[in-house]
Amino acid sequence: MSSKKYATPLVIELKPSVFFLTLLSLLHLGGIAALLPLALPLLIQTLVIIIVLISLYYNLSLHSLLRFNQSINALCWFDDNEWQLTQRDGNKLHALLTMNSYLYPQLTILNFNLLGSKKTRTVIIFFDAIDENTFRQLRVRLRLLQSKTRH
Repeated sequence: MSSKKYATPLVIELKPSVFFLTLLSLLHLGGIAALLPLALPLLIQTLVIIIVLISLYYNLSLHSLLRFNQSINALCWFDDNEWQLTQRDGNKLHALLTMNSYLYPQLTILNFNLLGSKKTRTVIIFFDAIDENTFRQLRVRLRLLQSKTRH
């Protein structure tokens, strides 16, 4: 990004997202509600409900409430594609943004390849997880990066 303004690192501090918590809860509970009228043995229904509830707990804790040590609670975008992801336990991960990230008006999904390994990480950012100005800056920079890589 050629402008000096965009050369400065963008620091993003994430906080728990109430909107994401609500959405995840509704989706998981909807899955359970859709399961109940099916003619399945009670044991199978119970096991599936337990699996769905475990999935709800895991995803809420990791992505929405940021409670797990592996939860990403801060990001720093240094350059066009160089990022530092900070986990809740303080561990810093150096990563490159992949071009299959998504931008929506209320949601940004960032997919990263971790440097020095073949692992990937996804960071889901809803509008209520960061302040409005930072969310706008992030989306503008991502759009500029996407348009730059298409040409």
